[in-house]
Amino acid sequence: MAERKSMIKLIKQLDWKLIIIVLCIFSFGLLILSSATHANETGNYFQIYKQGAAFGLGMLMIIGILMFDYNFLGKYYKGLYVISLILLGIVLIPGIGAERGGARSWLNLGPLDFQTSELVKLTFILSYAKIVESKKDKLNTLKEIIPVVIYAVPFIGLLFAQPDLGTAIVFCCIIAGIIFTAGIDYKILRRVIIVGIIALPLVYLSIDEYQQKRILGFLHPEHETLLHDLGVELDERGNVATDKFRRTSVKGIYAAGDMRSGQSLVCKSIADGRKVAKTIDLDIMGQTNLR
Repeated sequence: MAERKSMIKLIKQLDWKLIIIVLCIFSFGLLILSSATHANETGNYFQIYKQGAAFGLGMLMIIGILMFDYNFLGKYYKGLYVISLILLGIVLIPGIGAERGGARSWLNLGPLDFQTSELVKLTFILSYAKIVESKKDKLNTLKEIIPVVIYAVPFIGLLFAQPDLGTAIVFCCIIAGIIFTAGIDYKILRRVIIVGIIALPLVYLSIDEYQQKRILGFLHPEHETLLHDLGVELDERGNVATDKFRRTSVKGIYAAGDMRSGQSLVCKSIADGRKVAKTIDLDIMGQTNLR
């Protein structure tokens, strides 16, 4: 009886508006994926089933987490801290860690590759939050803050050693969020922000060239890195110039969506992508069955 009352209370406390929004976004995503993969025309619904299965598995995991009191794991924060470091460090060992996309961040488990940092995000939050909890509303001086930050430094160091800049940035945001929630003094926070802004050029110069290119590509996608190297022509607005078939000035290179028309609706980008697929079919095969 007590368990039933507890379950009813849990259901009432759920944010049903948020759940409905997530379901709507997921449904819209499946619709877009179906259009992008031409599932209705080809009869191949593999990607749709795959995403549906992943969503279902995620929902089951959420239900399991809701029924589990994660505060219980807080008692074992020291063990979680050590396990987290081991998971990040083990991928650096030759013969154990697998390199993907220039970063040794993966474990090869036969048919699957497992990125340990994804699991560590959870174990790190549980352990680090417990460590910072003891300093709640006491982070008023550098003497109190520095030890808390030092606990997190090994994680950032291991991520840079892989090197995985993207995940390192995510961890920095997690660390900042936990420390901010613990009640850091606003005067110190302002100073940290100012120092961080001043240090940005030094950080940029210290990272690898390919990481610099990723940042430049994000800030100026139409002018830097790939498009510049390819030598495609741009129009007067700075977008990639194409003919009506979406061909660029360089043979074998096509452009669609935001690259050729600037920011546009998702549906327009998908339609552009379908035109590119049709043109590629025509250029390679001499004919196409795509509509």
